[in-house]
Amino acid sequence: MIGAVLTAAVVRVGRTLARVATLAAGIAVLVWLALRRGRRDAQAEETLRFANARITALKTARDIHHDLQDADRDDLQRRADRWMRD
Repeated sequence: MIGAVLTAAVVRVGRTLARVATLAAGIAVLVWLALRRGRRDAQAEETLRFANARITALKTARDIHHDLQDADRDDLQRRADRWMRD
């Protein structure tokens, strides 16, 4: 009689521990997936930002190059003097 009660109690505790362990494992997997997705999204955003910055820099360099090619000698001399002063 006492053995049956103890066995039932141990089985009940074992089932409860199994349920808690399963729930904890599920939560751990969800947290891991959320962190992984967040890291992946951040890397994609950083790559996009880097690409946009590179495009902007290339456009600016192209515009400056065109300005210098279209400028006359006196304008270039004025720009050089002002750049040296500043």
